[in-house]
Amino acid sequence: MKSVDETAQVFRDLVGKRVLIKRRWWVGDISLTEAKIVEVSPSGEYVKLEIYRSDGSTFYDWKEVYPIEIVEVLEGEV
Repeated sequence: MKSVDETAQVFRDLVGKRVLIKRRWWVGDISLTEAKIVEVSPSGEYVKLEIYRSDGSTFYDWKEVYPIEIVEVLEGEV
């Protein structure tokens, strides 16, 4: 398991990029989600995501970094 600093650096290196993430949003759900990494908190424990919905709309949400697995980097800034 990576330290908080190592995990935070991974996310900082991906700020502005679209990624596929895997995270258990609620019990029973481990689906892939497309998101853009917007910002990492100073502590490195939280990441602000712009999450893409299937209808094309987006919303912003702060999430803890540890349950998030980056599956693939899709591209740079959109």
